[in-house]
Amino acid sequence: MSRKQTIGDNTRVRVPEAVLVRWLRGLADLLETGVPLLQALAVLGASGATRELSEDTAGYVERGHPLSFALVGRTPDVVPAMVRAGEASGKLPAALRNAARFLETRQQAFQMLRRELGMPLATAIYTSLVLAFAIGFVVPRFATVYDRMGITPPRLTKALLAVNQAVRDNWALLFVLALFVGVGIPIYIGRFEAIRRFHLGVFFWALGALLESGVPIVQALKLAGVASGYPSIQKGADLAAEEIAEGSDLVDSFRRQDLLPNDLLVLFASGVTSGKLPESLESMSKLIQQQTQDAMGRAARWLGGSAVVVVGAAVLVLGISIYLPTIQLALSALRKVVAGGR
Repeated sequence: MSRKQTIGDNTRVRVPEAVLVRWLRGLADLLETGVPLLQALAVLGASGATRELSEDTAGYVERGHPLSFALVGRTPDVVPAMVRAGEASGKLPAALRNAARFLETRQQAFQMLRRELGMPLATAIYTSLVLAFAIGFVVPRFATVYDRMGITPPRLTKALLAVNQAVRDNWALLFVLALFVGVGIPIYIGRFEAIRRFHLGVFFWALGALLESGVPIVQALKLAGVASGYPSIQKGADLAAEEIAEGSDLVDSFRRQDLLPNDLLVLFASGVTSGKLPESLESMSKLIQQQTQDAMGRAARWLGGSAVVVVGAAVLVLGISIYLPTIQLALSALRKVVAGGR
């Protein structure tokens, strides 16, 4: 995934996050052993995957810009903020590792979400295709055979043929409707509370990583809201940042902006009181992600079982509609044989 962003007169291309994670960790390791920044960038530039990023960053550093400035536009916004805080506090290697850990954790979280949602959606699509194929191609072929044999199809078969004809007559309208449904399903799923709660977990993790790197709470809230990837959370984080900048209590602001579920209130408040808010936020994020994964797993199992029932019922109906005339013909022939024997 790449994105272009303009800084001044330069158009910069976003670095793939998998590459960025390795680069950040490698740079942290080199700096921690005492290697100067430019020399560390030269070492990382020897690798093909990170050469462009290292050379571009080294160019900015040689011109007197800090590392955090060099990363703006090429990395997610949370990364330069963490690096800037690390530069200010003298803990740059730790800030680089925090940024890498956040990016990696976010990748894993979104992979989990796609995996849990992918199976039910794939099952639903597969079921729809099987039914469409059966009604659109299998039933009409048997109907043609029955017509040649002079067999009157039963009502069930006639009903399926009527459905098939209606689909053929209105295929353009149904195609447009399917497109709207295909676009609407992700939007509808995205409004589930479980999905919002999942993104809230990403928000907590980003906020904790930013605070641990030394980013001020107001700026950290705004950056974490963007990192969450969920519009209502981003809006709530921006409003909470404004309230906190005006002196509001952190817990009260989070509750007013619907950023703090009731079951996590005690954990969050204890982190604020004890001065260990980053650790509390990380624990909250892990708890939310585990709860979301469990909920998605239960939903996937339920949908999978429902799909099996639907497919089984459809196969039964299709089997009856296809083979019932043949059974009726066989029974009629049997009755004639029996009657002739008498």
